Amino acid sequence: MDHPTYTAPEGEAYHFQTLTTALEPFVGDPEKAGQVLGRILAIALLASHRSVDVGGHAPPANVVTQYQRLWARICQDAGDSAEISAALLRTNVDDIVLRIWARAWLFHSERPDLSALDIQFMIAKPIVIAACEVLQATEEEFSIILRSISLNNQQLDAVDVAVISEPHDCKPEDGDCGICISPFRDDAVRLVACGHIFCLDCIDPFLIIFSEA
Repeated sequence: MDHPTYTAPEGEAYHFQTLTTALEPFVGDPEKAGQVLGRILAIALLASHRSVDVGGHAPPANVVTQYQRLWARICQDAGDSAEISAALLRTNVDDIVLRIWARAWLFHSERPDLSALDIQFMIAKPIVIAACEVLQATEEEFSIILRSISLNNQQLDAVDVAVISEPHDCKPEDGDCGICISPFRDDAVRLVACGHIFCLDCIDPFLIIFSEA
């Protein structure tokens, strides 16, 4: 088993500067803060889950690319608030993914008995606590933040693409992508449920369209 190279002091992985940068404009506005935090948590939890599935202390380059595309989609649908859109665009998603990936893999290496869901809880709770520290939230504001972090259907569709697929190193015998009928590109993914392989650029919009049908 690979050993992690990232050994942050306890709590450091959750107090990264990007969390403060994203949330500080919403001190006193827990509803908007919760919406921003919900999108950050979506990326963090997906990274923590995938780190256990794929393995290793750092994500492969094509996985980082998937998260960048997923983050861009989440940022596009930030509700009606220009403030939230601006806060999301200021957020360094690479920083979040790399730190959470390393942290989750560290948990997995030290406690192989933990399930991916257990690790997600261990990742999520300190992030929410750190966010409330940034926001200096009262107990009432904390409740509002928790009610506001849920994702809407379009964002859940985007999350599903990341959850149900995994990176795939194509071989000549894999043939062509069944959607674009061309050789696979470097971002090929395999659907976990059925094992079929597609270009990520092809399956992303296809799944969104299919989910709306």
